[in-house]
Amino acid sequence: MAPYVPKLSKASALREVAQRYARKARRGAGHKPRTQAAIRCAELTRLFDDKFGPMVLPDNDDGYQAARVMVHHIGRLRHGDRRMASWLNACAGFLSMADRERLISEVEECPLKWTADKLAWKFKVTAEQRARLKLTTIGAIDLPKAERIKRRTAIKNARRQAQRHEQGAMSRAEYRQTVQSAKPWTEQGVSRATWYRNRPIET
Repeated sequence: MAPYVPKLSKASALREVAQRYARKARRGAGHKPRTQAAIRCAELTRLFDDKFGPMVLPDNDDGYQAARVMVHHIGRLRHGDRRMASWLNACAGFLSMADRERLISEVEECPLKWTADKLAWKFKVTAEQRARLKLTTIGAIDLPKAERIKRRTAIKNARRQAQRHEQGAMSRAEYRQTVQSAKPWTEQGVSRATWYRNRPIET
């Protein structure tokens, strides 16, 4: 005999659901997902370290452009004004104080955004660099966006097919080979086209 379980009232049930969601929110409070700007900043750091060397940017046009792109992304983070000043002081020491203040004012007055492909062309990022540095928000000059989407879709489909195979599902080629060998339409006395048309659809 099953044990007696008291039935909760509607108010009690709603209160229990609210408490459950509150517990989940507290558990996940320390694991907030990173913003797009934070991910882009991390990837730009890896790219600049690979291109110019760790931390310090070169005193030339490439270094200035790198600093400008980075502060426009840092400015979108929490406490961006303080982080921009700190980053420029640490990584772009070749800039004068006036240039640093000008960059920070530019970010505050007219923040800019760059697409993945525009950043790729700006810093001449190749597909090899993109893969090696694990860049997901920056494109590649030799791998257009359409090709990246096609490649990503192929990888996703291959992964899904592998998971289905592990669960015991047959591939389309295996299924066709099995059906062709068995020839179930001959047992039913119908043509192959009729059997395929009338076969039950798997859900």
